[in-house]
Amino acid sequence: MREVTVFFSILVLLFFLLGMALFVFSLFRRQKEINYLSISYFLRALLYLAPSIFIFNVNLEWSVWITGPIKVLLIPLNYLYVSKLFEADKSIRLRDLWHFIPFVFDCILTFVVASDHARQVVNFNELDIEEALGTVWEGNFYYTLLSVTARTISFLQWVGYSVLTIPLIKKCTSYQKENKSKINYQFVVWLKGGVVLFVIMGLFEGLAVFGVYKYPPVFILMWFFLLIYALYFFIFAILFSDEKYRNFLEMQTDSASMEFKPELEIIDEHLWLQKFLELDLYLDPELTLQKTSVILGIPKYKLSQLIRNDGYANFYSFVNLFRVEKSKLLLKLLPDTHVVESVAKESGFNSRSTYFRVFKEFTGKTPRDYLQK
Repeated sequence: MREVTVFFSILVLLFFLLGMALFVFSLFRRQKEINYLSISYFLRALLYLAPSIFIFNVNLEWSVWITGPIKVLLIPLNYLYVSKLFEADKSIRLRDLWHFIPFVFDCILTFVVASDHARQVVNFNELDIEEALGTVWEGNFYYTLLSVTARTISFLQWVGYSVLTIPLIKKCTSYQKENKSKINYQFVVWLKGGVVLFVIMGLFEGLAVFGVYKYPPVFILMWFFLLIYALYFFIFAILFSDEKYRNFLEMQTDSASMEFKPELEIIDEHLWLQKFLELDLYLDPELTLQKTSVILGIPKYKLSQLIRNDGYANFYSFVNLFRVEKSKLLLKLLPDTHVVESVAKESGFNSRSTYFRVFKEFTGKTPRDYLQK
């Protein structure tokens, strides 16, 4: 029993620390989709807290209220993180609310049972972690009711969401075949791996309905997978959070899904660039393909086509070219009392590191080297 609590304690610490790091990172990068991942990490830490302190015979009535609802909520949260990577709008929309119906149902059931029987659930017999890892706790009707319900819902979710991930895997495969950029190729490989890991995680969650984790080999296998899962998505979220990866997915999804509509054609295809420059849109550090499409009044698929027709690789390269040219002008006019880093924000870059990297990609020099020459 002591070894099991140690394993759960490691998971609690790992998921909490990674969740906190992702939360701070999402605030810094202003990426809403990472919030789904960080919330799921916090919830997992809370889910594993009770078994990690099981051995101390402390009052665990509070865990009766949260264990089932958290377990039911985890798979939808992880799916939303993965699916929102393919969408420009990262917020929860009306059409996304159905994901939370099982969670609401389990919350109602838990409230009904826990209101009068929380103590019976955790203290009916002496605390036995092996019984808790199983689906059925002999002689403990209320624990078994909550356990079977939550784990059955999780199993059904695994089946359903596995089907929903098929289009995502197909998209990844399509991007991987069509894309020739090494950087984007690596991004798609990681993304495809993330979708596959999500399906496997759903399987592990679903198998709990059969009580397989009371067997040590299965429990150890699940524990190691949780470590891999936590680290994989954390690394993925950190490494591939740059704007160019978001624009890549946005552009690919848009061009694959939008239907060409002749009535939306602009009369002079050169006017869009003139309007783009007149409004200095590239100076907006939060500029996206979607936002530019709305401002210019051009469908995203058409705007992507116009950008490529003018010789730019993608929206990211197009916007950053003008930002670099703007920064060159600012560097020439830079007073001696100002630092080079102050140019980054005025040129439309959202961070110093991005500015230095992009500037060197386009000019072959750092901003300081350019200024000296």
